[in-house]
Amino acid sequence: MSKVRTAASFLKRFGLRRTLFYYDQRRLEKELPFSCFSLNGLERDHLWKLAKRHPISFGKVGEAAEYWLLIPQDATIAPDFMAACSIRIVECKKRPLVVYTDLAVTGALPVEDEGTLWEVNLPGVGACHGCFFPDYALETAEVLDFFGGAICVAADWAKERGLDTEEAIRSALRQHAFGVEDVLHVDRILSHQEHMVASLQETLAIRNSEKPLVSIVIPNKDQVETLKACLDSILTKTTYPNYEIVVIENNSTEEATFAYYESLKEPVRVVTCITDWNYSYINNYGVRDCKGEILLFLNNDTEIRSGDWLDEMVSYAQHEGVGAVGAKLLYPDETIQHGGVTVGIRGVAGHGYIGWPGDAKGYLHRLEMPQNVGAVTAACMMVPKDVFDQVGGFDEDMKVAFNDTDLCMKIRDAGYRIVLTPQVVLTHFESKSRGRDEQNPEKLARFNRESMTFQRRWFTQLRQGDPSYNVHLSYDNDNFEVKHLWT
Repeated sequence: MSKVRTAASFLKRFGLRRTLFYYDQRRLEKELPFSCFSLNGLERDHLWKLAKRHPISFGKVGEAAEYWLLIPQDATIAPDFMAACSIRIVECKKRPLVVYTDLAVTGALPVEDEGTLWEVNLPGVGACHGCFFPDYALETAEVLDFFGGAICVAADWAKERGLDTEEAIRSALRQHAFGVEDVLHVDRILSHQEHMVASLQETLAIRNSEKPLVSIVIPNKDQVETLKACLDSILTKTTYPNYEIVVIENNSTEEATFAYYESLKEPVRVVTCITDWNYSYINNYGVRDCKGEILLFLNNDTEIRSGDWLDEMVSYAQHEGVGAVGAKLLYPDETIQHGGVTVGIRGVAGHGYIGWPGDAKGYLHRLEMPQNVGAVTAACMMVPKDVFDQVGGFDEDMKVAFNDTDLCMKIRDAGYRIVLTPQVVLTHFESKSRGRDEQNPEKLARFNRESMTFQRRWFTQLRQGDPSYNVHLSYDNDNFEVKHLWT
């Protein structure tokens, strides 16, 4: 009993978000305030004690140590940098090859980076810009410099490659495709430096010369003018040479709808699915008639804006290990409707940057660069057919809400990555055909049931947080806002 009381008072004294009712070393360390610059003497002493139980040697490049420290000239590391890294390293199933942390930028941001980082005031640092990275993932690593700040590198990895200078090591790190288990992200601000390192890089997807058949799957009920605008935008603008369009007819009643169907020619086909509205079932049904190696699920209330949209999405869908690709979607007023899905927003999942200007850069330039995300919307989602079949397609018990996010979670659970490419932009007249759930009590009740199904199914993942996000960004809204845990 005394241990419980001691632990509770210990945690309360640290000003934590919630009280843990039993003492657990690993959970306690994870619940410490996010910035080691803000630790008081008692907290710092505790952190060092944990690290000393699992000692790991650190040294400069060339020294005899397990990890070499690479620290930029304009950077200062926290006194607890090595202790915090040590604890996270020993928690890993295998020793990571690289360790990077969040950081604070104290100097003025270049013009091109203004608006991409939030201003914060850190104890021990003062006014600065907090740079809260996502976890390492291949596509994000092509455009975001994870390894430009203070980092730790396994000495053996560097020695095997004959790397004996910081410059050579950083260059090799940026060119190497690591597995996620090889790179550890310590999600704490453990260093500050004058210059921002998370700048947009020039590397983009390499277009594959192969052009596999893409099956564009579009469910539809009446709304002829909406469907016609969607199909016309595809047929008149798309430069990709090898695609088919499968329109899934579902319960239309207007004569004009069927007259329009009769006028359609190749590469458009119409497949009839007689069922009550169930987005998951309708798409699964339509996939049976698809001939393509790659599926593209598309809402009928969308319009493409550039001819190379399929080329760009296919280039990422062909990356080994990629299971789904999404696009940036804008409302008709040119504000953002979809900039990737963050799993865990408001307890379930939410689109990032809703309502932001269409040309906004986003946090860490994330509205400008291809990146890995937690999920993407099926209003425009590309999935290799073999991956879709492997995970069992859409869950037909989730008729309307979160079925696309659930599909992405199954894809991730099978070991694949999700990619958002903002270079592909579509206009989305959201819910124009079906109406919004909150406007109908029956639809709202169904929405709540399906959100609860999602929460139960992915409870563990929701607790762990979205790896493409950051524990210090708020899950209460869609804006990548920083939690003010230190106030």
